[in-house]
Amino acid sequence: MSSPSMEGLVFLAQNHYDIIIVAVLFIGITIFLSKDWRGTSTDKADIPGRLGLPFLGETFSFLSATNSTRGCYDFVRLRRLRLNTLEESGKGFSVLDFGMKMSFDAMCNRLMSVIDDSLLRQIEKDCIDVDKSMLAFPVKIPGTRYYKGIKGRKKLTQTFREMIARRRNGMESSEDFLQSMLQRDAYPQNEKLDDSEIIDNLITLLIAGESTTAAAIMWCVKFLAENREAQDRLRVRLLSHCENMIRIELLIHGVFEAR
Repeated sequence: MSSPSMEGLVFLAQNHYDIIIVAVLFIGITIFLSKDWRGTSTDKADIPGRLGLPFLGETFSFLSATNSTRGCYDFVRLRRLRLNTLEESGKGFSVLDFGMKMSFDAMCNRLMSVIDDSLLRQIEKDCIDVDKSMLAFPVKIPGTRYYKGIKGRKKLTQTFREMIARRRNGMESSEDFLQSMLQRDAYPQNEKLDDSEIIDNLITLLIAGESTTAAAIMWCVKFLAENREAQDRLRVRLLSHCENMIRIELLIHGVFEAR
């Protein structure tokens, strides 16, 4: 098949010049906006990141992850790896990872009075497996995220059921969220919580609270580090609050000593 002649190309251009002009303008605008949108923000007042393609953003990447066995959480995880490092003077550390560990440990302490590090890490690992499996393709094949999530859920159920049994038998007791749910045993039958309901509450709070709290900590660190005036005001208020708490504790201690 012979290549089109110059006369043929000129004929096509003359008859479809409007379409060609629109196409050239669209491609040019797309390239121009793409450079602006995709560039990582260097302004410290802005939230860092990329906006993806003009008008489309990262829609295709998100849909691709959602419709794969990885799930949409993999889409979020990859972007966290790009953005969650706080760097200064050539040194850096993962603020999000630190925030997740700190928030998870604090939640376990408040919910179940768990402070043993080995138990904390095991519960955290199982919660991560459950979290990742939520939007994964539901196939029970060993090695897949969904399969790991099922196993993680079973391990969490066993761990929490043993905790509940020890407390019901009087072997353990703490002033925490778990104990408050167990105290409902004295309520009427329709207001009691069985073990499965208590376990569901614990897992929901742990999974829902860890990443959201850690993300809030990460952005607080970023913006407070860049706004010293707000940082100073917050420091003053926190120190004032701590001083008030110390005064209250000393007052309570004095009252008991007087008795």
